Amino acid sequence: MAIWYYTIGPKRAGPVGEETIRRLIENGHISRDDYLFHEQMTDWEKAGLNPIFADSFATLPLGSEAKPLGPEQVFVPAHPWRRLWARLFDLLMMSPLFTVLGQEIWAAYLHFHGNRAGLIIAAFVLYLMLITLVAMIPAFCLALFGTTPGKAIFGVWVPTPCKSLRLRFRYYFRREYRVWFSGFALGIPPLFIATFLFQYSRLKADLAASYDMERPRVVAVRPSRIAAFIMVPFMLLLVSGSVVNVSNYSSDKRTSASHSALPVSSYESVPVDRMAVPNLTPSDSTKTWVNPKTGRGAKISEIWQIPSNSSPKDNFFFLAPTLGTTALISYERIRTDNVDPAAYLKDLEKRVGHIMKATSGWGTANVNGVQVMRLSGIAMTAAESQAELTFFMRGGNAWLALIVMQGNSELQSIEKKNFLSAVFGTVN
Repeated sequence: MAIWYYTIGPKRAGPVGEETIRRLIENGHISRDDYLFHEQMTDWEKAGLNPIFADSFATLPLGSEAKPLGPEQVFVPAHPWRRLWARLFDLLMMSPLFTVLGQEIWAAYLHFHGNRAGLIIAAFVLYLMLITLVAMIPAFCLALFGTTPGKAIFGVWVPTPCKSLRLRFRYYFRREYRVWFSGFALGIPPLFIATFLFQYSRLKADLAASYDMERPRVVAVRPSRIAAFIMVPFMLLLVSGSVVNVSNYSSDKRTSASHSALPVSSYESVPVDRMAVPNLTPSDSTKTWVNPKTGRGAKISEIWQIPSNSSPKDNFFFLAPTLGTTALISYERIRTDNVDPAAYLKDLEKRVGHIMKATSGWGTANVNGVQVMRLSGIAMTAAESQAELTFFMRGGNAWLALIVMQGNSELQSIEKKNFLSAVFGTVN
């Protein structure tokens, strides 16, 4: 298929397909006195003298070529790559939303640790919420301003037959949803490639995308330099902010991988009146736990369970469902030559902020003859829960105990003390 260029008055436009030229002739935008050109021609030629389009001019009603034309009346389908760049720019403008989504999915992982079905459902619901928000923002911009930042910069216009603001918003919102399902396949990599190539092939063949069939065509207009001057620096600022945010978040997660994977037991399954369990004492039956890092063993109560799927490197999980208590013992090897202890503790408090909110400052304590640093607070992961962070470092070996308890009974306090005493007895 030949690629055509055309003129309307002093303006040149293209490249477009043959069907587009015919449609412009039929709509009265290209007259017999306008010029056409394609690669196999040696020079520009008047449209009325080109034999390929003679039949298009012959079918025009009498006087249809006499209607006034202006540059603002010329609408040609937007090139698929122009549309893609406009869409990508708008997505980059919304990059903070994707940053938030990533953090929320990580938070969901912490909450549903060990529950793969719950994690998948939570991630899917969060993603659908993001798609809805990502569809709503450009729909609102299109309904209110007639364009989005990306479309204004790259000269793309999505016409609508609707007049009122409410109807325009509904029209664009539904279209955005169709784009995400039919054009992007919800971003699922294998399906996304297939749907993208399908829509691209339709646009290259001068056909409407499947989500725009029986609707006004997406057309090209003059790009807005003012929008580019204003929005490009703003977009770069947003993206750089998101990158810094992700970098800090990843750094925190990397440095505190052993701190942040605390699973939350299902406290709702344990009645409150069973939290005390009057006939259970910390000195009941015990079992031996061997610290994988030091090889030393400790006697802990049988009420502590060790989930079979909770063995990430350097993380050791413990659950006591009858006491509504969850514990994480974590090990980290750090360099001590350039570590400021006060700054490290402050950073540690920040990194576990999604699990607990401190209600006191760091203080010293003694656990089984080991001097430790301790921080108390309330848990962010379960209602009416207490949280305690105990930290010990010797040389480059850093140990952390993070305990979340629902309630604060005497038995819980005794068992927590005995548990920490046993565990920290294996770190020397």
